[in-house]
Formats: sequence, C-alpha cells, structure tokens
Amino acid sequence: MAASLQFSARFFKPQHFQSKHSARPAVIRCSATTTTKRYTITLLPGDGIGPEVIAVAKNALKLVGSLE
Repeated sequence: MAASLQFSARFFKPQHFQSKHSARPAVIRCSATTTTKRYTITLLPGDGIGPEVIAVAKNALKLVGSLE
C-alpha cells in the first residue's frame, strides 16, 4: 500500500501600509540601558616604543574616551 501525502501551502503577499511618520525607527534611551564603561590601560615606559608614541596614544585614548 502506498501512502499518499498532500502538500498544501498558501502564500500571502506582505501588505505595506502608508504612514504619515518617517520610516526612521524611534530611539528609546533610559538609564537602565546605558551602562558606564570603564577601562584600565597601563602605559609602560621603557617598552621600546618611545615617548612620542606614548604621547600620541594618550591623545587617541582621550579622544575615544570623550566619544563614549
């Protein structure tokens, strides 16, 4: 005896609704979702990279820290 299988699928076309609002998603912020990040970075003198590289690295870290 052969089993008979039927496959029935109905495809629905997605509906697009016109909105008066922009398509830009809303941004919701609250103090529970914003966490304070803190990093400890050690600069070791005498590791062979020189004070001029240390100075530029410190400036870069200050800039990145101000963007947080």
